[in-house]
Amino acid sequence: MPVYPVSATWRDAKGLTSWIRGFITGADLHAANANIAVNWVSRLQGASNAHLQNLGGIGAGLPVPPGYGTASNFGTCEDKARFVFEMASGARHHLDIPAPHTSMFLADTETLDVTAGPTVGIIALLFTYGWCDAAGHVPTNMIGGYRVRTKLHRRPGLYVKNPQLTTPAI
Repeated sequence: MPVYPVSATWRDAKGLTSWIRGFITGADLHAANANIAVNWVSRLQGASNAHLQNLGGIGAGLPVPPGYGTASNFGTCEDKARFVFEMASGARHHLDIPAPHTSMFLADTETLDVTAGPTVGIIALLFTYGWCDAAGHVPTNMIGGYRVRTKLHRRPGLYVKNPQLTTPAI
């Protein structure tokens, strides 16, 4: 089957952004695009406190209303739920969901709960709706998942000398 690139930009409650990039398979371009519209957008939105801001790749033509994410415990794009799975080729891959719902984790707030509703939706998405790598290999095994914290660094440039944006540069 053909392989198509897909990407999604997410915006959290603070205005920070994060990206998900990957590939999906489909019988043809129309089937893959319909798959994104029906299955991918709703399941990803159901697992994240961030707002889906923009779709790229084959989903670029789908309308996405602007907005900000929901403020919550994991309400920023700095927190991610990482799903780790094995592809048919034997390689390990991961999918990071920015600003995940707290219900996706066990009581330790670090380990993904594979029985939670949003987690089950993402696992079904990975194994049922055409997620693949660039070579077209589909996932075969779910290895596990955990919480990832990545600090988003704002670099001061010519126009912004104060990273908190509280004073003008000049």
